[in-house]
Amino acid sequence: MLAGGGTRARHIYSIASELEMPTGVIATLGKYIPMQNARMLQMLLAKHGGLFMLPDDFEKLPLYLQMGCIPVMSGMPPFGYWEKREAKTRIPQHRTDAGVFLSAEFLGARRALFIKDEDGLYTDDPKKNPAATHIKSITAAELVARRLPDVVLERVVIDYLPRAQWCKELQIVNGLKPGQVLAALKGEDVDRSFAPDLAVHASALPVSWVVALGVASCVAPGTGCSTRHKPEADPARLVSLMKAMDKHTPTPGAAPACKPEQLVGGATLTQVTLLKIAKEPANPGPEREDWINPAELDSPAARELIDPSTDETTLRQAAYELLSAPFYVVYRSTSSTRRWHSGSGAEARHGRRPRPALRPARQHRVRQGRDGSEQP
Repeated sequence: MLAGGGTRARHIYSIASELEMPTGVIATLGKYIPMQNARMLQMLLAKHGGLFMLPDDFEKLPLYLQMGCIPVMSGMPPFGYWEKREAKTRIPQHRTDAGVFLSAEFLGARRALFIKDEDGLYTDDPKKNPAATHIKSITAAELVARRLPDVVLERVVIDYLPRAQWCKELQIVNGLKPGQVLAALKGEDVDRSFAPDLAVHASALPVSWVVALGVASCVAPGTGCSTRHKPEADPARLVSLMKAMDKHTPTPGAAPACKPEQLVGGATLTQVTLLKIAKEPANPGPEREDWINPAELDSPAARELIDPSTDETTLRQAAYELLSAPFYVVYRSTSSTRRWHSGSGAEARHGRRPRPALRPARQHRVRQGRDGSEQP
């Protein structure tokens, strides 16, 4: 997610231009407002994993996405003092719209979403000219040829679009209309957009997104901003793997308990979910109850694999994601007659039902060996 500057940034550009400051200085001054907006967005999204990121931390972006965070940063590209001056103006041509597009291209996103306070592209600024008409869809070449007096995006973005290798479409979404942003992220036809050589229907592409909040959005479904559509694998490969894991998982006490740092980065699932993926019957008993095996312990890919409503494509994508895990953390809750074991190893009293917050008895990791075998 990249934040724009909005009215406050334009105010700075206006004052700095009147003071005849160089373009590079104006670009440097202009980066502070989007950064403030990004910090506010991060605080609002903190409970959902929002994380503020500086441009110098850009190489950490894959790590943040793998951790399930929502990276939030300024949309201002870091040209700073080296920004070139555009003809007849001191205003930097590379501002937050350009930053969003360049980020989308770098990440390999097919489409960039720009969340604005307008419904899209018009023949003129609709706030100043009520007679301006809405343009549903247009190619970059057509837009350049029309020489419109005002466009909703920075013109340098339109110039870059035909030369892009990955980002082939730009979409404008009105963030003031409830539901439009979510619909656009789902690929629904909120509006049409700019394309380099062909106007493409918004819902026709399986894409990843970089979003610009103009109070501006890179949000990517699932694994972040992937370069192409998600890879797939045969779910049947997981059946044999899960069978082997069920067969070779050590009993509690037969292997040392994992340290907390050893549990980071693996795919998690309960023993019940493992048995469902392996297509093995789960013997009835209190340790098989849902409240002892909560869905929250399963990784999203594991839940999709056991959901009967999951479509075939999503099923194959989930299979790939689970097969790509470096190791697996299997949560088990064991019982012997009327005894249950909690996560701390303490034993419940005879005849007393464990509380709903009962934790698994052991956390076991199973790795795949170089020869393809499963190793605890």
